[in-house]
Amino acid sequence: MEQNVYNVIWVDDEVDQLYENSKRILKQNNINVICKAHNGVEFREQIETLYDRVDAVIVDANFCKSGTNVVGDKTISGLRYVESTISELNLKRSIPFYVYTGRYDLLKDKEDDEFDYFKKNDRIFLKDTPLPKLLERIIADVNHINSLEFFLRNKYNNELEAAEKIRENENVIYDTLKYVFSNDTDSSSSVYFYNELRKVVERIFVECKRRKIIPPLKSLNAWPKFLQNSDVTYKIIDDEEIMPTALVHSLGFLIELTQDGSHSCDTKLRVDDFIRNSGNINLLRCLLHIAMDICMWYDNYTTSNQNAYDNSKRWRAKSVDGYEHEGEIVLVKVDEKDLYVCGEYLLSREFQHTYQPGDRIAITQSVDNTRKKYSEYRLNGTTIPLTKYVNSIKNAVDLRNR
Repeated sequence: MEQNVYNVIWVDDEVDQLYENSKRILKQNNINVICKAHNGVEFREQIETLYDRVDAVIVDANFCKSGTNVVGDKTISGLRYVESTISELNLKRSIPFYVYTGRYDLLKDKEDDEFDYFKKNDRIFLKDTPLPKLLERIIADVNHINSLEFFLRNKYNNELEAAEKIRENENVIYDTLKYVFSNDTDSSSSVYFYNELRKVVERIFVECKRRKIIPPLKSLNAWPKFLQNSDVTYKIIDDEEIMPTALVHSLGFLIELTQDGSHSCDTKLRVDDFIRNSGNINLLRCLLHIAMDICMWYDNYTTSNQNAYDNSKRWRAKSVDGYEHEGEIVLVKVDEKDLYVCGEYLLSREFQHTYQPGDRIAITQSVDNTRKKYSEYRLNGTTIPLTKYVNSIKNAVDLRNR
């Protein structure tokens, strides 16, 4: 079986002799020293040329930033210079750096956070330690860094952290990323992930309603319509933007495609047929990135807009004909039981999770109260009959900002 080869830059003012003495051990461990540098500046010139090829860097402690080290000189200017470049070099990809030195005394007394990169990552090795110990560590670290899991966690760190704000969403995004990056051609099993991405936006939809970012819309499909200000019941107040327009249209695209893709026949867009016959998962890739953008939007929006009451000021109910009743919610106690009522209407317990006493609603649909335990209540000395029952908040319109 073909073995991996690990490309290394070795930086040490004595690197030529060290390399000659280590050739056999390096070869046995599949370590390829692609270039040798004698000072910090020389290292920088080489890594800029070999950046996409190098897997790891070994550096001495006692060498110069530029020029040749004087025998007996205790300078660590070269190491300081190399460490100062690590963050910049690792912006696009992770390259592990290791100190391999015979002068640990130059490092151990350093205060504050100097050389923290090497200390915190446990990447300081003494030259009196057998070289294979260092090489084993390099191989283990590079294998880990090049693993799919490490790649995804680093490349999509912000997206995964945003998804984590709602339970289960982070797992779905991560599992879909792994599927997409490890499966380029087989689309036969991708239907599952379409459904899971739909659940991601459904959970965000529920949380947005709970936080009053959006009104109590009846269905997920109504969400993009509301954000486009085309909902028949609610409207966004002038000059307010809840979600950027481009993302609103992307959200609608995701909802429509995942709804269609969750059925096996007689669907408007025939997504299921496309998934199974296309032989690729490019459409899933597209929807995955939209879902991650929605997660990022939710994270940013809720961080900046934490007050539910202030959120609810950005939208209001439209005027709608045909209300059964319009009025304020009242909290009453009947037989030691707390009830929400609105005039002669008994409201289900669901209202207690969404509204507060004093909130105004309009009731659009109800049923007779003949089977309910409570038939009346008293308010300010007046007995009021409970003739109707509203069994869901979907059957009421929020009038708080009307």
